[in-house]
Amino acid sequence: YQKFSGEPSRRYSIHPYLLKEYRNRWYIIGFNPQKEATVVFGLDRFVGQVELTDERFKRNSDFDSDRYFKHSLGITALDESPEKIALRFSSLSGKYVESQPWHSSQIVKIQTDTYVEVELFLCVTRELVMQILSYGSDVEVKGPEKLRKMIKQTLAEAMERYDKN
Repeated sequence: YQKFSGEPSRRYSIHPYLLKEYRNRWYIIGFNPQKEATVVFGLDRFVGQVELTDERFKRNSDFDSDRYFKHSLGITALDESPEKIALRFSSLSGKYVESQPWHSSQIVKIQTDTYVEVELFLCVTRELVMQILSYGSDVEVKGPEKLRKMIKQTLAEAMERYDKN
C-alpha cells in the first residue's frame, strides 16, 4: 500500500467490512489484525498484487459503519470528540449548501438576505478543511476557534504564494 506521502509500505492483511465511495474514489474499510484496529485504505493506492488468503475471519459484530462515520465528512474517522462547527456562507453559496447538505448533522441556524449560517456536528478532518476552503471567500468559519485559526493560517500561506514574484 502506498500513501500519497511516502514509499510503499509493508503488506497488510485486512478483514473487509465495507466498500465506500468518496469524491470518485473507492475505499475499503476493515479490520487490520497487525494494527488490531479498523482501517481505511484507498483502493487506488494498492501497489503490486492483492492476494486472497485462506485465513478465515469473523466479522466484528460491534462494527457499525453508520456509527463509525457518524461524525465524519468523507472517509476519515477520528477517535476524538466531535465539535459544533459554525459556518457563515454568502447568500448564494448558502443556497448551494442548503440544497446539497455536507452532512446529516447540518442545520440552518440563521438565514438573511446576505448570508446563511449553518451548524454541523463533526470531527475536524482534512476533508472538512478542504471542503471549507473550496468555498473561498464565500464562507467564514465562526467556530470553533481552532478551526477558524487553521483556515486563517492556510489562507495566509496561500496569499504568501501569490505575493511572491
